[in-house]
Amino acid sequence: MDNKFVDIIVPVYRGLEDTKRCISSVLNAVCATPWQLIVINDDGPEPELSAWLRELDELEPRITLLENPENLGFVATVNRGMALSTDHDVLLLNSDTEVAHDWLDRIQRAVYSEPRVASVTPFSNNATICSYPRFCEDNPLPDGYNTTDLDALFSHCLNGQTVRIPTAVGFCMYIRRQCLDEVGFFDVTRFGKGYGEENDFCMRATAVGWTHLQALDTFVRHAGGISFGDSAKLRQESALQTMKQRHPEYESLVQAHILKDPAKSARLSIDMARRSWSDSAAHSCTNPYVLHIVPANGGGVDRYVRDICTERPQDCILHVVDDQVVFEFVKAGRFLPIDIALLSSHAFKDALGSPACLHAHSTLDPVRGVVQFLCEFLKVAYVLTLHDTDFADVSDSISQTEQQARQTFVQNAASRIVPSAFIGNLAASAIGGPFSCELIENGVTPYLVDNVQNTLATHTDFFQVAVIGALGPGKGLHFLEEVAHSLPPETRIVIIGYVDGQLMPGWLIPDRIWIHGAFEPRQLPTLVNNYQSELAFFPNLRPESFCYALSDAWGSGLPVLGPATGAIGERITQCGAGWTFDQSLSAIMVADTITSCLRAVKQPLERIRFAVAQLSSPQEMVTALDQHYKSFGREQSLSPNLSALELLAATHLSGAFFRAELQKMVGDLAFTQSQAAQFAESLQLLNLDHEARGIWIDKLQTGINELQHEVCRVENERLREQREYIEHLEKSRCSFKNIVNALLSRVSRVRVRFVSVISHTPDHKDTK
Repeated sequence: MDNKFVDIIVPVYRGLEDTKRCISSVLNAVCATPWQLIVINDDGPEPELSAWLRELDELEPRITLLENPENLGFVATVNRGMALSTDHDVLLLNSDTEVAHDWLDRIQRAVYSEPRVASVTPFSNNATICSYPRFCEDNPLPDGYNTTDLDALFSHCLNGQTVRIPTAVGFCMYIRRQCLDEVGFFDVTRFGKGYGEENDFCMRATAVGWTHLQALDTFVRHAGGISFGDSAKLRQESALQTMKQRHPEYESLVQAHILKDPAKSARLSIDMARRSWSDSAAHSCTNPYVLHIVPANGGGVDRYVRDICTERPQDCILHVVDDQVVFEFVKAGRFLPIDIALLSSHAFKDALGSPACLHAHSTLDPVRGVVQFLCEFLKVAYVLTLHDTDFADVSDSISQTEQQARQTFVQNAASRIVPSAFIGNLAASAIGGPFSCELIENGVTPYLVDNVQNTLATHTDFFQVAVIGALGPGKGLHFLEEVAHSLPPETRIVIIGYVDGQLMPGWLIPDRIWIHGAFEPRQLPTLVNNYQSELAFFPNLRPESFCYALSDAWGSGLPVLGPATGAIGERITQCGAGWTFDQSLSAIMVADTITSCLRAVKQPLERIRFAVAQLSSPQEMVTALDQHYKSFGREQSLSPNLSALELLAATHLSGAFFRAELQKMVGDLAFTQSQAAQFAESLQLLNLDHEARGIWIDKLQTGINELQHEVCRVENERLREQREYIEHLEKSRCSFKNIVNALLSRVSRVRVRFVSVISHTPDHKDTK
């Protein structure tokens, strides 16, 4: 049979890095099957993703880019893709997948292995009934394996094998065109934005005599949940209800398949192949592994190394402290503590395997000593990234011997990497002589808004200035406190992170500096929004080599104010997304500068977008690092033997180790108890203040009650006196009236008598 032409349809909504990985893997795979890649942008919320797709469409002739004018959802989007051709088969591929080798050839071979195969789904780590290593679960990739390794193992061990399944799984679903013509496209009306549409299609196909297969010899990585995010669970539940109504037999078919589990033997075959591979003293890596040697103090170095290991899952980390190392299998999340004295043993050498090279991430002891020892012990070179300025420290606190040791360590590296031009120039100046290094900026992933709240009780609390990251004296904590005291009272600062001596949320300076506490970088945009911050301030007085927090601030939409020297000043000046201050300025002058910047925070918004667009991604960073590993490392490497390292770790778990750990725990406990005592004292003072305020309030309430009682008493007394006075007046009026009446009566009688007397006098008669 001639290979049928296939339209590989990738609907895209969000997730730039996942989409890059998916499309790149399709383009890089070597397949005999003719295909074209149809990418459909479903009006997603990420402009940088849209821009990248358009740029790739112009450069890559195998891609056809379609853009929905509005968000149609997964179902309508893939229907649009399937309708582009009338005779091509289609393969629906989620944008958060990764393929390898001749994956499409093997899947198409399975489709045409029987006359009426409607769909084929491969194995994946996240594919319900097609999941590996655990059936019907979402799995991480097995320790030490990437997509390329696993797919090669499946292809070798299970070549050409298939099993029947009741339904395809939509993350990677090959559909035969003849079946599409007979059954029709996905049901947009009933399944809307997505979930369940492939199950409905498969049930409709089964009803007319089609079958569905799982290709056991193909593995496709699937991250899962990129497009739907938090709404995935609700969509799944809704889809299940619709399926029950449309296809009552669907659930029982799936349950019967799960009970039968026809792919179980295939999974066991892969398990045995992996065990056989890993149980040898060491196994050869398809991609040579690099051993990263780091100080055990977290921070930016830890973030840098973990970004590398995310892209290079075969790599491992050796955390170094004074008396032990901790070997970390990043992908498996395993930490194995090993006595540093065992590093020179043959058992450790055999267990460690043979890394392609070492990658050192500090010039200080004990990291430097471990790197130098392992280079000699394993006969391997080391690459060095200069994450700080310690190599150029010439202060009196550093002996000349130590200064020379650091600089010699820099010189002897097979390759030197610097994250900023500032560090490169500093290294050239400090080391002198013939010196070269390569600038590879730290990769940064800008994060979207996440579901996280601020640590304050109400939303009315806002902080115009944000300081991002952990702060100590070396990061400008004391200077920040001076600046805060010089700012206007209404300008408050939030430290999104913690400070030395205070890990929990609370006021560092009441009503001036609030401490949020620890956070994840992905939470920062939401925290900035919650705290209503308008400016990121960097009080660092010591020059920085890169500063992840600066990138994160821009990624959160904040303009920045930082020191003019070091990488912070260099990066701000290059992109113009903020302002710089001279470190010789007083705290008062810097506070005035902050006030001025707050009045102009909207001016650099366009420059902030430019700064974010210029950030290198972790993938771009690792691609550049790969060139160094290939140039200065071995072409082949032997992976570490986990079982042997576990035995060494068990040997290390001795009384001496536990005594040392116990001493550390005692110190940690003492510090914790000291902080607890401080908190208890503060709480007691607050309780006393609360009690005093309560007593005062009670006394005040008593006084108010007494005053109210006295007011009532006086008012009642006044009313009583008023009534008595009125009664007295009434009585007086009546008495007066009686007296007047009596007087009038007497006057009347006197008048009568007078008239009578007059009338009987002689004179009166004569007159008459």
